[in-house]
Amino acid sequence: MRTLDSDQTWLILWANFGISYRVFVKDGDDVFQDLTSQAGYNWLHSVEYGESIDVPVAEATIHLHRAVYDLNLAPLDEDSLLNQDSGGSYAPLIDVGRELYIEVALKHLDAAPESGDWEEVFRGDVDEVDWSGGSEAEFVTIWARDLGGRLQDDWIEAEQDYGDDGGADDSEDVIQDILDDHAEASTTLYTPTASSYAIKKYNQRKEPILTALQNIAVLNGWVCRYKWDSVTTA
Repeated sequence: MRTLDSDQTWLILWANFGISYRVFVKDGDDVFQDLTSQAGYNWLHSVEYGESIDVPVAEATIHLHRAVYDLNLAPLDEDSLLNQDSGGSYAPLIDVGRELYIEVALKHLDAAPESGDWEEVFRGDVDEVDWSGGSEAEFVTIWARDLGGRLQDDWIEAEQDYGDDGGADDSEDVIQDILDDHAEASTTLYTPTASSYAIKKYNQRKEPILTALQNIAVLNGWVCRYKWDSVTTA
């Protein structure tokens, strides 16, 4: 959950505000590009994002304009400057697996966002791209999941023992051990308080990493998912 400052709270209470969006996606050079100003044009048509109790990851749906004049996001257009890296080699800007993030700015209706107004509200990876555009062929639709999607896709591929053979480990320690052994990058578990739920030695079966983490967390009545930290803005 994002913490609102006093100005944002006032704007919402008085219903006198506008919301602006920016979407950044990694290009072929692993550099984030702003799709609201890429090559001098705003490619963003609309964006939705959110999460629910039933789904352990946040999800986003982004609609982009397919083409502006002679520039085209379609991956089959290899000559489009949007689909080339800094060395001129073919590298589609929009592709499955690309990391992206969404920012919003909350401002008075008559004010334009300034650099310090933008706040990140979603970070994840492109999960699926629909180039057909449905009935509106001029649009491209992107579906993305937050970083928890990586833990959904990656599996614990070999059975392994966790917990304490002689006593018991706290559930959060077991979760961190699983992350240390199987997550792609260093991922640190945060808990608001100690769980005080002890786990004896058990054999962890083969399954998605996030499923294993959720199965442990639910023993204490908790859930395990990515959470926004307003203090570190990460």
